[in-house]
Amino acid sequence: MTACAEELILSRANGIIYIMKLSLHWTRLQDSALIVASALIVLLPISPLILPAPSRDSGVFLYVGWRILNGEIPYLHIWDHKPPLIFYLNALGLWLTGGSKWGVWLIELAALLLAAGLGFKLVKRIFGTTAAVVSLSLWLASLTLVIEGGNLTTEYTLPLQFACLWLVARLDEPKHETRQLFAIGLLCGLIFWTKQSLTGIAGAIALYLTISRSYARQWHSLGRDLVMLTAGFAIPTIGIVAYFATHGALTQLWSAAFAYNFVYTSNGLHHLLRYLTIQTRFVVTGLLPLALIGYAAALWMWLTRAIFFRNHRTLLSVSLIGLPLEMLLFNVSGRAYLHYTMALLPWLAIFAGMGVYVIMHHWPKVKAYEGIIAGTSIVLLAMSLLAHSLTSGGQTAYSQATARFSTHLRELTAPTDSLLLWGAETSVNFLAQRASPSRFSYQFPLYTKDYTSEALIVEFLDAILAERPRMIIDTGNLATPIFDFPITTPAIEAKVEAIQTIYRATGSLAGGTLYEPAPATAP
Repeated sequence: MTACAEELILSRANGIIYIMKLSLHWTRLQDSALIVASALIVLLPISPLILPAPSRDSGVFLYVGWRILNGEIPYLHIWDHKPPLIFYLNALGLWLTGGSKWGVWLIELAALLLAAGLGFKLVKRIFGTTAAVVSLSLWLASLTLVIEGGNLTTEYTLPLQFACLWLVARLDEPKHETRQLFAIGLLCGLIFWTKQSLTGIAGAIALYLTISRSYARQWHSLGRDLVMLTAGFAIPTIGIVAYFATHGALTQLWSAAFAYNFVYTSNGLHHLLRYLTIQTRFVVTGLLPLALIGYAAALWMWLTRAIFFRNHRTLLSVSLIGLPLEMLLFNVSGRAYLHYTMALLPWLAIFAGMGVYVIMHHWPKVKAYEGIIAGTSIVLLAMSLLAHSLTSGGQTAYSQATARFSTHLRELTAPTDSLLLWGAETSVNFLAQRASPSRFSYQFPLYTKDYTSEALIVEFLDAILAERPRMIIDTGNLATPIFDFPITTPAIEAKVEAIQTIYRATGSLAGGTLYEPAPATAP
């Protein structure tokens, strides 16, 4: 072969490599654009631009984050029954933007981008591009139906769950298995300290490892695997326990985030029917039916020992265990809230991808229409934005009214004044930037019969007497009737009488009763 011919061949080879690289970059750009656009479709309707006031739970998280930036410690100075990571995420968001809600929204966006990116790449790697596009579009469309006002614990665990599944998929590769198990344990620890009931993924992984290793009589490997998972889980746990112990708040952490939740979750089973009803929302988007096809196909492949299943044994086995386990754990919560169903989305995303793969594999003619299928799923996601806008008018109006009310309170009070909302409206304290006189900024725990006590109620009433809030506003919440606690003792009665001596009902404010200090007793 002449030198000229060799140069020509080399030149053509370099040209082909260049075209392939260009094509790869273009594909990655398309994937990234889809992920970013999809995340914005979900989060723009709940941005501070549309919802200036947070929802109830989000309001508590923002309030605690604000108080953290003022040097206070969760549980010790502010009571809430969620694990601590959500409060520090909110504190970080507020710090980033000088106290604005936009910082928290940006953290939400970053979390969703990470979850969407990991989920898309995982499904694409195993089931193909069309399956990844459909899966992403459907689970994000489903998310718009249950995200409510945003800034919720289950929202921030999505990227952690997808990251766990990404690492689980790599366990089929023998390289660095112990490191991956340690990382999975670490992620599961972060999930636990964001929301304790989201232990489905940790349970599914531990159960799969136990069954598979025991069946193969690999006792040494089983011990090593469980030790690595536990070691990873222990890292955030030890750090958090040490932090609160150092600040003298470990007892309060246990009381609020564990003892109260044991009471809170004690009546879950009778909510089963409502949970099943809530999950029908995922039927509307097509996510649940497609995922059930994928689940049935994965189960059949396991029973028949199909080659595809064997190639992805760990991920599919863990997912087969994890989906029903996560659904079962819903009943532990004792409450049937929409956003709890977010925990299902990573599992449903995997099985939706499986469903698309099976349909295209068994009906080759469908493959000719994969562009139309992917495009339709993207249109469905865009339509979910329109549907959300049309159905959230009441939520938007309430949020704007709450923001106006909070602004009015801010004008009526001084920055050093405290403000007590008797009920569960901590979001007003945050928006008005007025601290609560008590760590019980909302009073649900004081009205929970199997949790409350004379000591807690007296602590709350003593704080009112000591701090003398500028206003007490009875929000009319039927679960928290003002001055009427579920237990009565002479000490409680004496404190209530002392407060009633100081405070008088002076009118109504935003539908609630306003109490202010009588002139002779005003601070």
